[in-house]
Amino acid sequence: MSLRTTTDTGLVELLLQKNDSALKELVRRYEKVLLGFVNRKLNNKELSEEIVQDVFIELFEALRGFRNTASLKTYLFTIAKYKTIDTFRKKKIKKILFSALPPYILERLKTVLLDEELDKKELQEKIEGVFEKLPNDYRLIIRLKYI
Repeated sequence: MSLRTTTDTGLVELLLQKNDSALKELVRRYEKVLLGFVNRKLNNKELSEEIVQDVFIELFEALRGFRNTASLKTYLFTIAKYKTIDTFRKKKIKKILFSALPPYILERLKTVLLDEELDKKELQEKIEGVFEKLPNDYRLIIRLKYI
C-alpha cells in the first residue's frame, strides 16, 4: 500500500511507530498548503517557512495526545494560526517597547545588538562545524528539533 493513499489517521499511526516514510509523506502532503496559509498572513517567506517548521515540530511533540477529534489538517492549521498570531504579538510588543525608549538608549542598543550579531555568527560557524562531525541520523534529529 502506497503512503500517498494512506489516510491521515493511518499516517498518525505510522508516525507513532517512528516510520520515516510517513514523516516524509506528512510533510509532502501539508507543507505547501501550510506555507501558503501562513505566508498570506505574514507576507514574509522566510518567517513563514520557520513557522511551518515549528508547526511540524509541535505536532510531533503532541502526537501521542492526538485523538482524531478533528482532522489532522485542521489540527495543523490551528497550530499554524496560533503560531502566526504569536508572531504578530511579538512584533507588536517590540514596536511598542522600542517606540517608548528615548533615542539615546536606542543608539546604545544598536551597538550592543551589532556585537551580538557578530557573536551569533561565530557561534553559528562553530555549531556548523560540530554538525559536520555528527552521523546523518543525529544531524537530522537535531535539525528537526532545533532548526
